[in-house]
Amino acid sequence: MCVAWLWRARSRRGWAANIVLITVDTTRADRMGSGSERGLTPNLDALARQSVVFTRAYSQVPLTAPSHATILTGTYPQFHQVNNFGVPLATTLPYAPAILHAHGYHTAAFVGALVLDQWRGAFPL
Repeated sequence: MCVAWLWRARSRRGWAANIVLITVDTTRADRMGSGSERGLTPNLDALARQSVVFTRAYSQVPLTAPSHATILTGTYPQFHQVNNFGVPLATTLPYAPAILHAHGYHTAAFVGALVLDQWRGAFPL
């Protein structure tokens, strides 16, 4: 599941969309609120009701690090060359957090997966 939460906020440059990207790994869609009526994830359900929810998100590769590299660079695995755990993302690639930062956004990542931990070399700040 991938949820992008967009809303309008006033910044010193004018109106800009705020973006929250949530990715969930190895979770069946029918166990999440947006894919189920079970009410198992009430906080995500509430967020999804105010958000853009991608119900047909397809992975380019069935591995966490390469999938996230694809999401954050907009490139295919054969281009970004992140093909497994521990393979660093090249600094020459377009990188969503860097692009957003260059446009005045403050970015942060809250990571709960070792394979995406920047201190292990997976992704830059």
